[in-house]
Amino acid sequence: MKKKCSKCKIEKPLFDFHPKAKNRGGYRAACKSCHRKSNNERHHKRKDDFFLVYYLPEEHYIGFTKNKSRRFAQHRANGKCTEGYEIIAKFDNPFDAIILEAEFHRRGYNGFTYKR
Repeated sequence: MKKKCSKCKIEKPLFDFHPKAKNRGGYRAACKSCHRKSNNERHHKRKDDFFLVYYLPEEHYIGFTKNKSRRFAQHRANGKCTEGYEIIAKFDNPFDAIILEAEFHRRGYNGFTYKR
């Protein structure tokens, strides 16, 4: 049997597609090579992301994250106000972000605390 790839539009044998039980026909819409290419592009796009050090003024809170939307959703779920936030710095290296965040915590800002 053959199937047409949704990305490259080439008809290929089924073994060129990853199985996916939830899809009609039991296989992914894109062939393995197109799926791999798409994943690589998405991965390289995410590599351009930065580690952010941010400030929540209502909470007097300093934090750092690479995924701001997910982290802020966690804050809101925990009852923190994320309105009026400020991005203090962007870093390529997570260790630089950790050092800056720790310095703010040392100066009295709220934030994540390690519990032993």
